[in-house]
Amino acid sequence: MRSLALSLALVALPVMASAQPCSRGRAGVPMPIALSSGTGDFGTTPSPCSDARVGVDLRASALIDTPDFYGALGGELVLSGTLPLTQRLWLSGSLTAPRFRFAQNATVIGTDLGTGPGDLALHVSLVRDAHLRVSTYVRALLPFDLPTQYALRTGLDAGVSAWWTLSPRVSLLGGVSVPVELSFLGGRGLAYGSVRASLDASVLAASWFEPVLGFEARVGNDPAGALDVFAARASLRVHTGRAVTLHLSGAVPVAGLDRTLARISLGAWITL
Repeated sequence: MRSLALSLALVALPVMASAQPCSRGRAGVPMPIALSSGTGDFGTTPSPCSDARVGVDLRASALIDTPDFYGALGGELVLSGTLPLTQRLWLSGSLTAPRFRFAQNATVIGTDLGTGPGDLALHVSLVRDAHLRVSTYVRALLPFDLPTQYALRTGLDAGVSAWWTLSPRVSLLGGVSVPVELSFLGGRGLAYGSVRASLDASVLAASWFEPVLGFEARVGNDPAGALDVFAARASLRVHTGRAVTLHLSGAVPVAGLDRTLARISLGAWITL
């Protein structure tokens, strides 16, 4: 009887390991640095792990071009959430509300305040190994832009994200996707597509503290140049408990067409 029980346990062990939640104890599930050249979470790398989670991020960006007498400031509040449907299937979404933008050149000043776009994604887990998690997803851009008049902006984003644990404290999280934005105005349509890749390396320096370094690269079909942006990114995370994580993140474009000086984000994730 004991040998039979032991045999059944050995057979069931791989299944049990693959069914375990993608969690790191107090640090929770691995999360990428959610800062990109797009608005809200569209075009960002999602976590390849499923859990019930809500998040709130206050994000800001700055572009100051003194020689050309131009400057732009932006701020937005991004509300996000994840809802598991099964062990291998889950939904995620976000909404940008409110969003503020300020722009000034030598003679003109403009501001707007309203709701930015949202997104809704379906995720499917592909690999659920003890040291490797891989998932694929399809994300739709929802046209909730209130300041946009006489135009409709939507899009689709398909990609793959992966989390690889190098050791109990060190891991990599990356992804590749193809976000395509569509704009319609007066019966005419304009499509802008790109290929995006990101990679973040995180170290659990302590059970409550996690620094993260990474990069984002985006190549598109802009006639002005193929390289949209290559940006360096960093994040400092404090895990106050199993359910709450606070973070301060930043991204600085170092090459490409994106002239933004920096993007920063201050937020929290809460596991339900």
